[in-house]
Amino acid sequence: MNTSEKKKIKWLFSQPEDIILQAIKLQRDLFFKLRSENKDKDMGPDRLTLLSLRKAAEYFYNLESPTKFKNPDRDLKTLNRKVLDRIERHKIRYLDKSKKRESKKKIKIMGLLTEIKIMREQNQSFRAISDYVKKYHRLAVHPTYISKILAEHQEGK
Repeated sequence: MNTSEKKKIKWLFSQPEDIILQAIKLQRDLFFKLRSENKDKDMGPDRLTLLSLRKAAEYFYNLESPTKFKNPDRDLKTLNRKVLDRIERHKIRYLDKSKKRESKKKIKIMGLLTEIKIMREQNQSFRAISDYVKKYHRLAVHPTYISKILAEHQEGK
């Protein structure tokens, strides 16, 4: 196995799970096709499996960059179909990027919200609260961030 084949297989297994499952399905189909073609040759099932995996990895690797390969017919419909197929395969990635995760700092402050409310009821400033959180909870927080989270929580009630 040469380095480009290893690179393509390694690339394939770094893809999202759905794409790997599609590649394994293609690999299985290629295995049975190659087995029927190579009945007269002395190729074991392990070699056929590896060969079909290489072909599946190469197929998906080539699909990932449809503009990399020459299109002598200049057929835009096939190019458009390849690009749309790629977007469909990577739909999970695009959906994950659109979601925003809550910051770890915000989650930790939400856990300290009852203490912060008690301190605000005692008329302590946000700077004093941020100093307290930094000293006793080892969490550096700007006073305005604490006020922002407290305001969000008050609106949420």
